[in-house]
Amino acid sequence: MTLTKEQIDRIFEEGKSQADICIALYAAVVPNWENVAQMNGFPRAGKTIDLYLFSKFIHYDRVHCPDVVAGGLWLNNGFSVDEGLGDWEVITDMESVEYKE
Repeated sequence: MTLTKEQIDRIFEEGKSQADICIALYAAVVPNWENVAQMNGFPRAGKTIDLYLFSKFIHYDRVHCPDVVAGGLWLNNGFSVDEGLGDWEVITDMESVEYKE
């Protein structure tokens, strides 16, 4: 699947916290997100989207959370980079997703 700059920008504009934004990004790329019990891995993203997301989190943190490591939440919990993917492509390994019963 692909995420566009516009989709990402909207998620950042509507998010009320770092966690809201992170969860909304996962919800955008993991089917049936509201029923996920656990993720045993991270979605993989192309290099361009990876850099864009990281820069968005750094900017967000500098403005809204100046006492934290800028971009730290995304660095620890964000998508993995996969240079073999298209620039704006994100893939979720569905075998790593455990759903609620």
